[in-house]
Amino acid sequence: HVEAAVDAHVKLGFDDSGGLWGGLDLADEGPDTNALVRGRGAVIKYAEEIAERDPGAVARRVFRTCRGGGQITLQYDAGGGFGGSVKSEFNRLREDEGVDMAWLSLVPWSAAGAVLDPGEPILPNDKSAPTNKNFFENFKAQAWWRVSRMFYRTWRAVTEGTEYPPDQLISLDSAAIPRPTLLKLMRELS
Repeated sequence: HVEAAVDAHVKLGFDDSGGLWGGLDLADEGPDTNALVRGRGAVIKYAEEIAERDPGAVARRVFRTCRGGGQITLQYDAGGGFGGSVKSEFNRLREDEGVDMAWLSLVPWSAAGAVLDPGEPILPNDKSAPTNKNFFENFKAQAWWRVSRMFYRTWRAVTEGTEYPPDQLISLDSAAIPRPTLLKLMRELS
């Protein structure tokens, strides 16, 4: 499914219209590293693994990487370890150093948090499907499910010609993501 998403926007003829967005997964301990993805609409335009351990340095690097191109919404896991440092660094830069941060909207979420729409079925328009609260343990599981469904729908669109609205699909832009990063991203997601 992930391979089908490489340049799906080109294969299926949809553009990268839509808002600019980013997603930051912070690693607080162990061998994990931080991960940043950035995109427009349904197209992932950038992916980076950040080995830095200082949460303030990670936040500054992410802010520099996301700057430019207009207003961007950056989602980050605010729960646990380093999450709060993203907002702290944002506030420090804006309030203490007078850096204009108006171009950036931070959206915190908690991986361990409650699922969204708990009473709704996991599959839209299928009232026999389990509800979100009965199927997902937490918001992280629900978010991964949503992403996996986007890859599945993209695979069906590319291989079977099934039509979906672009906002239900996902595309990895090979012209914008360096090949080694793209290959690693594909391995991690598969």
